Amino acid sequence: MSHARPGLTTCSQYDAALHALSAARQRWAETSVNRRLALLRQIKDALAGIASAWVAAAAAAKGLPAGDPLAGEEWLAGPCALMVGCNGLIATLEQLEEKTFLRRIPLRTLADGRLALRVVPGTLWDRLLLSGVRAEIWMQPGVTRAHLDRYAARAYDIPPAARQGKLALVLGAGNVASIAPLDVLHKLFIENQVCLLKLNPVNDYLHDLLAQALAPVIAMDALRIVTGDARAGAWLTTPSRCR
Repeated sequence: MSHARPGLTTCSQYDAALHALSAARQRWAETSVNRRLALLRQIKDALAGIASAWVAAAAAAKGLPAGDPLAGEEWLAGPCALMVGCNGLIATLEQLEEKTFLRRIPLRTLADGRLALRVVPGTLWDRLLLSGVRAEIWMQPGVTRAHLDRYAARAYDIPPAARQGKLALVLGAGNVASIAPLDVLHKLFIENQVCLLKLNPVNDYLHDLLAQALAPVIAMDALRIVTGDARAGAWLTTPSRCR
């Protein structure tokens, strides 16, 4: 399937994208874990192939001269962040049976008795690149170590045939290049929803690169990437268009 083009602005073209996604949403919801793992690995391969071009385009868009050390930030905020997201999803899905992925997450009990899960740092790269940064998930009162698994990867507790396919609209915001595609991965692989991603106009230059990186899910009609201004965003958020 072809993907949306830069400058996609007409309602009929948006409708075509929404129609393709709607037709595929149940099929995506029922997609097996093994198939999803294969897609994530394909995305990683595609991402590796366009990473340098992504960074060069981002640097140029921000007016950085070639070879500027600040371009290193574009690696971290762009393809590297998306690759980390893919790796995290793969590691989780590979250990989905009995949710053994929880065993690698350090736990502690807060003063009020709630459970906290340390998610950053999670890898050696986290320790090197995010030195001193720590992030935790604080669970709701009543969640214990004994039944923590009930609150993790809950979408996968539903048998594939019993899942209800949905369509999500992701509106890109800001100029951090990896946020929108990471939101897409969350919707696809965590919430089982197909996605229409409308890029923030400041990131329109990434359209073709993201389409290449995410081509495996675009080919399954689980994703469309479009561009447009605030009027396009308002049209797409009209009740009943994305649901």
